[in-house]
Amino acid sequence: MHYKATLALLRHPDYCISGYSSVDVKRSVFECDKLFNHFSIEERSKFDVVNANDIGKKSATSQSSNNEYIVVTIIVVVDGVSKLPPIRSSAQLKNALQMLASIPSGDIKVRTICTCFLAH
Repeated sequence: MHYKATLALLRHPDYCISGYSSVDVKRSVFECDKLFNHFSIEERSKFDVVNANDIGKKSATSQSSNNEYIVVTIIVVVDGVSKLPPIRSSAQLKNALQMLASIPSGDIKVRTICTCFLAH
């Protein structure tokens, strides 16, 4: 499932205007799940969450505005050590997305949150 979000972002690099990464190493599965759930709730509480399927329906049925944008948050837990690079440029974002896409699905837990906005 994480392949879908990372590949969509990799296919449209010109749509990405910024990025951020952070790594926090935990020693137990319990600590990882606790932190994963904490970040998931924290990120979802920042925005009105929109289902990715609704975004596709909206795009197909309405005129697109230059003032629309989507915030994509990808929260990841990886079994083992992962050295996700800092993201300060488009090249670093591409590198981080390629790293995420290359992780076997059995070793990763991902939550992708997509939120639509209309800039005023």
